[in-house]
Amino acid sequence: MKILQIKIDGFGRWIDADIKVDPSLQVFFGPNEAGKSTLVEFIKGILFGFKNGQGKNKYKQYVPKSTEAYGGSLLVEQDGKRYWLHRTGRRQGGQVTISHEDGSATKMTIEKLCGPLNRQLVEDIFVFSQEELTRIGDLSDEELRQDLQSVGAVGSAHWQTIKADLQKQARDLYKSRGRNPELNQALTKVKELQQRLTDAQSKTADYRQLVRQQSTTANQQKLVDQQLAAARHHQEQLKSQQQLWPVFEEWQRIQNRHDSLNQLSDNDLTRIQQLQASLPEISRQVKSAETEVATTQRQIDDLSSDDLVIYRQKWQGANDPAEKLRRLQLAQLSHEQQRPAAEAARQTLTGVQKRLGQDSLPAPLSADQRNQLVALLQPASRQAEPSPHWTPAIGAALSGAAALLLGLVTKSPLLDIIGVIALLIGGLLAYQQQQKISDWKRQADRASQQRQHELAEFGQQYGLSTFAQDQWLSMQADLEKAAAAQKTLSEFDQVDDQLEADYRQWRNTFANINADNATAFWAQTLNYLNTCQQQVKRQDELQRRQDEQQQLLSKRRQQLEKQRAALTDLYQRVGVHNQEEFQQYLQQRTVEQNEAATKSVAEAQLTPTMREKLSQYADKDDLVAQVGASAQQVSTLLEQQKQLARQAEEVKVKIKSLVEDGAVSRLEQELANAQQRASTLAKKWLTKMLTSQWIDRSLALASADRYPQIIQQATKYFATLTNDRYQTIQFNDDQLVVAGPAGSQFKVGELSTGTAEQLYIALRLGFVSVMNDTVQFPLVVDDGFVNFDNVRKGRVLDLLKQVSKNSQVIYLTADDRILANKDIAVVKLKGSQDHE
Repeated sequence: MKILQIKIDGFGRWIDADIKVDPSLQVFFGPNEAGKSTLVEFIKGILFGFKNGQGKNKYKQYVPKSTEAYGGSLLVEQDGKRYWLHRTGRRQGGQVTISHEDGSATKMTIEKLCGPLNRQLVEDIFVFSQEELTRIGDLSDEELRQDLQSVGAVGSAHWQTIKADLQKQARDLYKSRGRNPELNQALTKVKELQQRLTDAQSKTADYRQLVRQQSTTANQQKLVDQQLAAARHHQEQLKSQQQLWPVFEEWQRIQNRHDSLNQLSDNDLTRIQQLQASLPEISRQVKSAETEVATTQRQIDDLSSDDLVIYRQKWQGANDPAEKLRRLQLAQLSHEQQRPAAEAARQTLTGVQKRLGQDSLPAPLSADQRNQLVALLQPASRQAEPSPHWTPAIGAALSGAAALLLGLVTKSPLLDIIGVIALLIGGLLAYQQQQKISDWKRQADRASQQRQHELAEFGQQYGLSTFAQDQWLSMQADLEKAAAAQKTLSEFDQVDDQLEADYRQWRNTFANINADNATAFWAQTLNYLNTCQQQVKRQDELQRRQDEQQQLLSKRRQQLEKQRAALTDLYQRVGVHNQEEFQQYLQQRTVEQNEAATKSVAEAQLTPTMREKLSQYADKDDLVAQVGASAQQVSTLLEQQKQLARQAEEVKVKIKSLVEDGAVSRLEQELANAQQRASTLAKKWLTKMLTSQWIDRSLALASADRYPQIIQQATKYFATLTNDRYQTIQFNDDQLVVAGPAGSQFKVGELSTGTAEQLYIALRLGFVSVMNDTVQFPLVVDDGFVNFDNVRKGRVLDLLKQVSKNSQVIYLTADDRILANKDIAVVKLKGSQDHE
């Protein structure tokens, strides 16, 4: 889990605050009373609930004085996803809600987010302050072991519950100071029966004498045991002094030395070593950069040519004709693709000319013109030729002839007149009919002549005069084909002429291109231009690369000169002139440091009292003699102990033989029964206790693979913090011990205050580093390292940076020296209700 943003509505002195948090290492700087510890309590409150403000938490609810708002939010990141945790209200720890970063609902719960973590575990492992650094013993070995089990064993919470239940059942059977549990009552009854049996047995004189003798022997045994314990204790002290004698001799030897070298600080020594290590590399980089510059220049020279110079002068940039040539190439290709169509059009035109018998063909008629021709060729609508009506004329003539004939026969003049009149009427009627037919024929001839004239004009106007009129309509389809073919040929020839003109123009421009035809010319010219473009681009890239290489070379040369000057200055501080002399200096310095470390280790092992005791011996042989005398005393007391044990056993046998009366036998039976019941209950109690211990051992095995990792990581950190003064951390029989280069071991209580603080930090950082794969939580340091000097604090900050690569670190401090670290994200607190 990582904390990315803190929003405080109201909590203590914090009101309406919004703080962005660096996901790696975030420092909060501010004086005392600026709200640093309050900020830590706010983070724990959002995750695990606000304290209830009762009892010991009476003043730990941090209720703001100037606003009703209470609570706030944390933006956290878990497994690549971000969630808002919002908690408000003071009752029952406050009401918590969880949402996605965008505010949408989620099924995530606070239990899933925190996993096996609780407030106590977080406060014991992930949050610490200067006060905790001074009391490393507050977190016992057993508490640390149980916390590691809770995190390292999957499902351990369930088994811890079962273990607690078994321990409760065991306590219900037996308590060390209880009276009501069943086993306690059974044991009490056994004691009562033993007392009653003792009273019964003491009634005889012999028995009383033996009891007195047994008591005397027991007292003598107790006295010898006390003397033996004292002798063994004295023997152990002498052996310890004998083991420390070489350390004491080495301490005395170093104590008498006074000469020393001019000392460099750890920072200066580290700087010299860094310079010595980096100078060969920078020199190599300078030579490499020089080689790269020369190589790039050769590549630039290899690309230079007359064609490239001409290209840069005439065609580079906006004048580059490549695009135009590509369009002409495409036009040439398209034109060649249309050539078959042009040939087909030419054949169509020739065919039409052959069919119509003429090379020069008129244009096809439009639809209106065609309709006009159809109208001209179609006979005009006219009156039908009138039918002659000869019947009246014939009737009148016959009537007249009949009347004349009848008048001749009858010799009647009237009939003759009538006959003559009838003949005249018949003739007149016949003349009128003949005249009507003549008029019709004249009109028809005039209309035919008019159509022929219009057709002649139409043919003259549209170029059809040379063709028979009956072909004019039928030949329109051929004329249309011929016109379309003519158009296709005209357009093709026009494009062909233009392409030929373009080809001649560009052929003159690129006279160096040898090509047999336009298609090959376009391809070769484009290839030439593309080649020039690529070479120019490559040349420009090489030039840019050379400029960058030249800048890097200058930078490396300056860096080389600067580091040489810095190394010379540091050499002069200790009176050396070169690396060989400096190595000699280092060897002498290492000797002094080893002696100082040896002296420090010796002083840590040799308390003033121990040095005083060791100084009383003349030499090692004197001490060895004292050890031998002590061993002889222990041997004598052991022999006395064995004799008294034999005497006690003999008295016990005699007492047993005197117990024969019925009262004693009955009490013995009752005592046996009571002991049997107590044994049964004890087995039941032992079964539950052993089962509980088995669960505890199983949980320890489930997380045992993490102990070596934690200790190994903590050992590295501890060695770094102490500058390799201590190189090993071990758990021996549930005791935490550390060892120095000489192999001497020290318990935590034997360490100096500063070293104990460094050990505490190393264990915390080691735990966070190793357990990061199981439980992730920010490491919070509240005003820690107050008593550290600049060197120690620098080492701690380097470790915090290293740890922050995998686990977020939040460091709150009032030490303004932190502001000198420009590569660390720092939030400056004003000590009021807002922040910078």
